[in-house]
Amino acid sequence: NDDSYKMATSQLKYGIVGTTDLLRDLTHWDHLYLAGRMHKPIVSICQYSDEILEAQKINLQSAVCASLLLLSGGHPRSQFQSSSQIIAARAEAEEKAEADESERYTAISTPRLYNTIASLSYTGDFRMDTGAEDPNKVRKLVHTPGMLDLWERTYQETLESLEKIGLLSVVEMTDGDKDDNATDETATANSSSMRALELDLCNYSTRKELMKNLPSKLQKYSEKVVGIPKPGIVNNDISKNM
Repeated sequence: NDDSYKMATSQLKYGIVGTTDLLRDLTHWDHLYLAGRMHKPIVSICQYSDEILEAQKINLQSAVCASLLLLSGGHPRSQFQSSSQIIAARAEAEEKAEADESERYTAISTPRLYNTIASLSYTGDFRMDTGAEDPNKVRKLVHTPGMLDLWERTYQETLESLEKIGLLSVVEMTDGDKDDNATDETATANSSSMRALELDLCNYSTRKELMKNLPSKLQKYSEKVVGIPKPGIVNNDISKNM
């Protein structure tokens, strides 16, 4: 059929890796090479074992949680002199949010989320700074026509599972929302796929739960990411340790 013909005539870049190494990278992000490639929409040319499918679910969930933490921002622990100051500042933020419910939740568009996920494996990649790699590669991975729908299909199950446990809500973005929140990340998005994730950035438990879904090598930095929202500031404690 036509699909078989296209596959037979396509150029493929391939490598050979042991199953143990693949599983390890998907669940622990030791190198974020295989895991990073599998953060993006991929075409399967063989049937995966149940073990690999489960590891990939963990990989995708980790990618979403890491990206949400990076997008939501926060204050590194070093900005406070003591644990009591951290607790006091957290309580102050939560009290303020309770007084103004409209500021308690932040909506992150799915195209913006996918843009952040696509950039995870390029964090610290010297090729991006030396011109050896296309500086627009991340954007093209998400915003090339047809790609956004592939991202949505790839992460649909992951987002639904996070919604079921109460970490976030997936909502459709209205036309008004799209116009008011138009950015470089969302302007080229297919309007039929525009959704947003609503999450409580003032809830320390939410942020802590997101950290628990990261690979173990990143979880040790959880104490540096406190639940005090400050949108617009990217938390480097996560990204610099990937």
